[in-house]
Amino acid sequence: MNESTTFISALRQEIEKRLAEYTMGTLALLLSGVVVAFGNRIFDSVQNALGKRGTLQLVVLSVCVAIYSLWLVYDKLWLKWDSRLGLYRHRKRDEFYCPSCRSQLKTETEGWRCKKVGCLTFCSNPDYKSPPKAPRQTRTVGGWLSQ
Repeated sequence: MNESTTFISALRQEIEKRLAEYTMGTLALLLSGVVVAFGNRIFDSVQNALGKRGTLQLVVLSVCVAIYSLWLVYDKLWLKWDSRLGLYRHRKRDEFYCPSCRSQLKTETEGWRCKKVGCLTFCSNPDYKSPPKAPRQTRTVGGWLSQ
């Protein structure tokens, strides 16, 4: 393979990765936009079909979807994957986030541990060097060897 073919395949993989990341958030935002743009017509037809209680449930569900989509977009904007460390890093602050659940990580001496209760993820720090082990001292305890 020549350089241009390698570059094109790497570019294609990057584009596919980015599209997969942003597709769900974009679809949720588009759905929220449609609800806002055609809200009165949708609201009237839904209210006629479902009644007041069903309409309230649908409005609550729509608000939850909108909040979740905004969270997805915010999450994608501020967190960046650090391939060397194998975890997410905040773009502005010096904070690290879990690769499994994206919760904030607690810094320990040998790496980072997830703060979320159910997540047991530990990411080791590749820059950490363990301290050298002290030489083991041999002791003789009485007996004919010590004489």
